[in-house]
Amino acid sequence: MKANDGFCRQVCAWQAAAAVLIVTLIWLNEILDLPFLIMGAPMTPVNWRESLLETMVVVPIFGLLIAWSWRVLARLRLLEGIVPVCSNCRKIRDEKGSWSPMEVYFHERARTDFSHGICPDCLANLYPEVAQKRASDASGPQP
Repeated sequence: MKANDGFCRQVCAWQAAAAVLIVTLIWLNEILDLPFLIMGAPMTPVNWRESLLETMVVVPIFGLLIAWSWRVLARLRLLEGIVPVCSNCRKIRDEKGSWSPMEVYFHERARTDFSHGICPDCLANLYPEVAQKRASDASGPQP
């Protein structure tokens, strides 16, 4: 079990407790007529169908919220900690001790794809003629 699993369980447990509390309040309100008891509002008759409908709306929403939170927190596990990177070839060492290219490592763990490009500083260092042409094209025609 990873360290983050406990945190995921704790967050989802708090969300489940909040769902139980909300459903409990829905039914207590219907049974005890809380506005009448707390604020002296006019009494309303018990309407269990309304409470059932509210419960049927709240429970799936909380179910989706808990599932979404679990997925997000589990994916954060991929970004935690220190990632050992080779200072020369930039390969990454995984948990098993094998080295793989950065693109492969992140694609396997985070379903992330890479697109390669070149930054302006490296373009100027490696291809000065292309950088000069881009700079002149960007400035537009000179009057």
